[in-house]
Amino acid sequence: MRKVNFMKIDDTSRGSATNVSRVPSQKPIDGWQPSWWWWWEIMALAICIASAIGLVVLVKSIDNTPLRQWNLPIQPNSAIAFLTTINKVALLAPTASCISQLKWRHFASAPRKLADLQLFDAASRGPWGSLAFLLQVSSPIKASMAVGFSLLTIVALGLDASAQQLLQFPTQEMEVDDGSIVMGAATGYNSKSLNAELPIQSLNAKVIPLQFELLNTLRGFTFNSYFTCPPNAVRCNWDGLATLGVCGSWNSTSISSDGCVMITTQAPGTISNATYAVCNYTLSNPHSENPEFAAALYPQQMNLTFRMPSVDFISGNKVFESHFIPGPYQYPSGTEFGEFWALKGPRSTNSSTQANFKPPEAEAFYASFWWCSKSFHGITVEPSGVKYTATSSERLRFLSNTTINNGIKDSSIFNYVANSTGLNYTLDEGTFESLQEYFHSLLRAEALDEFGAIGDGSLLATGGLLYQQDLENIMVNIVDTLTNVLRSRVLDENANITDITGRAVYDETYIRTQWVWLLPPLAETVLVTLLFILSVVITSKQPLLKDSVLAYLAAPLKENAGNDLNLRITRSTSQQDLDGLTEGVIVKLVTDEQGRIGFRRDDT
Repeated sequence: MRKVNFMKIDDTSRGSATNVSRVPSQKPIDGWQPSWWWWWEIMALAICIASAIGLVVLVKSIDNTPLRQWNLPIQPNSAIAFLTTINKVALLAPTASCISQLKWRHFASAPRKLADLQLFDAASRGPWGSLAFLLQVSSPIKASMAVGFSLLTIVALGLDASAQQLLQFPTQEMEVDDGSIVMGAATGYNSKSLNAELPIQSLNAKVIPLQFELLNTLRGFTFNSYFTCPPNAVRCNWDGLATLGVCGSWNSTSISSDGCVMITTQAPGTISNATYAVCNYTLSNPHSENPEFAAALYPQQMNLTFRMPSVDFISGNKVFESHFIPGPYQYPSGTEFGEFWALKGPRSTNSSTQANFKPPEAEAFYASFWWCSKSFHGITVEPSGVKYTATSSERLRFLSNTTINNGIKDSSIFNYVANSTGLNYTLDEGTFESLQEYFHSLLRAEALDEFGAIGDGSLLATGGLLYQQDLENIMVNIVDTLTNVLRSRVLDENANITDITGRAVYDETYIRTQWVWLLPPLAETVLVTLLFILSVVITSKQPLLKDSVLAYLAAPLKENAGNDLNLRITRSTSQQDLDGLTEGVIVKLVTDEQGRIGFRRDDT
C-alpha cells in the first residue's frame, strides 16, 4: 500500500509556506474512479422497479375481489402504502446521485454562476432544495436533466396521496349457493304427534306445540314457514317450491229464522229466574248443487238466546255459535278437510216484552277447507318477513289408497296428485282424521254476554275469541298456519318434509382498483429510469464524483491568473456572508496543464 503524506500546518502567527514541513504529491482528479461505480444506484433503481411491478401485480390480483378473501395480517391499503413507500425511497436514491453528478457536468460544459453549486447540492437533498433549484438556477434549459430530476423529486411528494386513492371498497350484493339455505316443502302428511286413536283426548303430550300454534290462530297470529337464512344475509331467495297444504274460501251466507221459543232459567249473577227467547236459525246451503255434500253438511241449524226484557251488562244472551264439520265427505276419494260455520248475533235487543219480540237480525258465515298443492314463486326472505312474487294453489285429485299394517292394525295411505305439476302427495289416514277431529273440538263454540264481557264458560274461551275477532282473518290464519306446520322442521310435526335449497344474498365489501391513481408511481418510476440511464451516458467521460464533499477540496477555486479566490471564513462568517461574497461570481470547471481539475473564475 502506498503511503500518503499530509501537509503539516503550523500556527498562522509563525509563518506561511516556510512552516510547511512536507508538501504531498498531487494526483490528477480525472484518474480517480470510485470502486462502486453506479452499482448502489442501480440496485436502488431495481428495487424501485420491482416495487412498482409488485404494486401492479398486487392491485391486479385483488381488483374486484371480496375483502373477506384478503388473508394477510395487514389491510390492503397498508400493503399499498408499504410498496409505495419503498418505491418512493428507492427512486430518490438515484435521483439524488444523478443531480449531484450532473452539477460537475454543469460547470464543466460552460461558465456558470458559483451559486449554482449550492443550488445543485440543495436539490440533491430533497423537495425543498429542488424547488429552490427550479426557481433560482441560472440556466434551467442547459440544466434540463437536473430540472427533470428536481421535478420528479417534488412530484414524489404526491405518491403517498395517490396510494390512498388507489383502492376503493364499494359494497355490492353477492349470492351464495352452498346448500345450507333451505326452505321446507311437504310431500305428504304423516304426523309425529297426533294419535290416530279417537277421541281427541287420546292425543299424546307431543301434540301440545301443534295445539299451541293452532290456538294462536284464534288470536290473529300465523305460524311462520320454515327456512334457514343466515342472520348476516341481506335476504335469501328461492325460485319457487310446491308443497302439500290446506286451502280455503270464506263466504257469508243467508239465513232464515224458524221463530223463537220462550224459556225460563236462572239469570247469570242472580238466584232468580229470567225469561229468555231461544231463536232458531237455518243457514242456507251453498252446496245445493252437490247432493252428497248437502247430505253430509245440511241442514245447518243454530240458535241464539235473548233475555226478556233486555238488561244491559247482565243479559246472559247467547250471541255466538260455531261448528266445524270434519271431512272428507266422499270417502275415500274426497279431499275436503272440513267446513266451519258461524252464527253471530247482537249483544242486546230493544224488545221489552214477549209480545212484541221478533228474532233479531244475525250474520252467518262459512269457510270451506280442502287439501291442495300450493306453489310459491319468487320467494324472498327478508328481516321484514317472507314475500312471494306469485302464489297459486290447486285442489288435489285422488289416485288410490294403500293399506299397510303398523304391527297393531291396518291403516290406509291416501295418494293424491296435482294435475298441473304432476307432483304426488300422500296423507296418512289416521293422522289427518285426528287433526280434523281436533278442529271439530276446537271450533265448536258458543259465546255469552255476561257482565259486559263476552265469554263462553270454557277454559280456553274459544267462543269469546271467535266472536270478537275478524273471522275471515282467522280462517286465513288457519289455512296459512296448517300449510306452514306441514313443512316445518322447527315444529317437527310432519315426517314427510323435503328441503328446497335457495341462495343467500350478502352485502359484500369488494376491493376495487382506481387505475388512474396507479399512473403517478408508474410514470415516476419510468421517468427516473430513463433519466438515470441518460445521466450515466452523458456523464461517463467525466470524473464520477456525485455528492462527494472531498471533491470540493480537491478542486480549488482559482482566479483567472491562477491565484486562489479570496474567500475567507472566520468565526463570524455565515452562509449568507458566503452567498454575498460569491454573488455574481462566474466559474468553470477546467483542467490545468498538469491534468488537475479545478474551478477557475471566468468573467468573460
